Amino acid sequence: MDKKLGAINGREITSSLIGLTDPQLYNIDSVVKTSLLTTLAGYLESDSITVYGNAFADSKFLQTFLSYILNDKRAAPRDFNLLLNFVSNGSVFHPNQDSNSYDCLVSFSGGIDSTAGLMYSLDAKRKVLPVWIGFGQKNENRELAVVNELCKKLNVQPWIIKLDLARYVDAGWSRWKSGIIPARNLLFASIAAEIASRSNSPSVDILLCAHKEEITPVNTDKSQRFYDSTTLLFNSAYKKNIRVTTPFYSYTKPEIVSYWSRYWTDRYGISPGETTSCYLGNNCGSCKACFNRAVAFTCSGYKNDHFLQDPFIDQSNTIWGGYITRFDSLESERQLDILYSLNSHIDIAPPRIAKFVEYHYPHFRNAIKKRQKQIRNVLIS
Repeated sequence: MDKKLGAINGREITSSLIGLTDPQLYNIDSVVKTSLLTTLAGYLESDSITVYGNAFADSKFLQTFLSYILNDKRAAPRDFNLLLNFVSNGSVFHPNQDSNSYDCLVSFSGGIDSTAGLMYSLDAKRKVLPVWIGFGQKNENRELAVVNELCKKLNVQPWIIKLDLARYVDAGWSRWKSGIIPARNLLFASIAAEIASRSNSPSVDILLCAHKEEITPVNTDKSQRFYDSTTLLFNSAYKKNIRVTTPFYSYTKPEIVSYWSRYWTDRYGISPGETTSCYLGNNCGSCKACFNRAVAFTCSGYKNDHFLQDPFIDQSNTIWGGYITRFDSLESERQLDILYSLNSHIDIAPPRIAKFVEYHYPHFRNAIKKRQKQIRNVLIS
C-alpha cells in the first residue's frame, strides 16, 4: 500500500515515489522521513518540508542543522534556509518491532574507508552490522556486488535496503557538483539509528567512516558538527545512547591503506583493491574518488592498476582543476601526499603538472620523506 511520507513545497511524497516497496525492512519513523525529505528537498531545491509524523527535536535547531548540511559550498546549487513542519495525519508505517543485539552499525558502501571500519569493528569484537543503502546512485550495482563479496569473505550478513531516487540523482548530477548527494550521510545515519534504536545493547555506535582529511567544516555531512549534532538528535529522538562516530578521526586514507596492507589483508583475506570507490562504479580513473584512491595506493606502497584510465594522466582535468589550483589551501599532509604521488607518476603527467611538481617537490623533499615514513609505519588503535 502506498504510504505518505510528507510534502516538499506542497508536493506530496509517497513511498511509491521513492521506490519504497517493502516497508518492513525498517520503520519509517519521523527521523527517517525527515532525512529522506531533506535529500529530496536538496534535489528539488526547496526550503519547505512537511513531515507526516511527530517532531523529535527543537524545530529551530533542526532547521538550522539541516540547512547547514545542504549548504555544502562545494556542490549546492544555492543557499538553503529550511522551514520544517510536522503534521500527524495518520499515514504512518507500522513500526517493525523486531529487536536486535548489535552494538555497532557500519554505513557500508564497499569502499576503502567503510570496509576498513568494518574490519576495525571485527578486530574489536563488536556485534557489528554493515548497512548498505541503494538509492539509485550511479555506482549502485557495483557497490552492491562488492558489498556482498566482502561480507561473504568476512562472514557477516549485511542489511540491504533499497530505495529509488535515481530520477533525482540523474536530474541533479550537474546541479549538485562533484558527484555529491545532498544530505547523503544524514540519510545513512538516520536509517542506521532507527535500527540501533531497537537494539538490546544499552549503547550503540554508528560508524560513518570518514577519515582525517574529510572531517572539516567544508564537508558539511562529515564535519565534527555533523557527528556531534546527529548524536545529539538520535539520543533525543530515541532516548537511547546512540553515538555517530568514525574510527579514523586521526588517520588519512593513505595511512588506512598502509595499515590494511600490513595487517588486515592476511587476517581477513581482503586487499584494498577489492573495494570500490569510483563515482561511476567502473574505476573510471577520471573522477575525484579514483584520484584519491590512486593517491592512497601510491603513498602506501600498495600496487593496483585496475583503472580504466590512469588517473595521473589527468585527461579529465581532475587533478589540475580540483587540487593544483587550490594547492596552497590543502592541509600539509595532503600536499605532501599529492606531491609524492604526482612525482611517482611524473613520466605520464601532463606538462603543466610535471612543471608544477618539478618546481615544488625540491622544497618539500625532506617533509615528504618524513611523511612517507609516517604512512608506512602507522598503527591504528
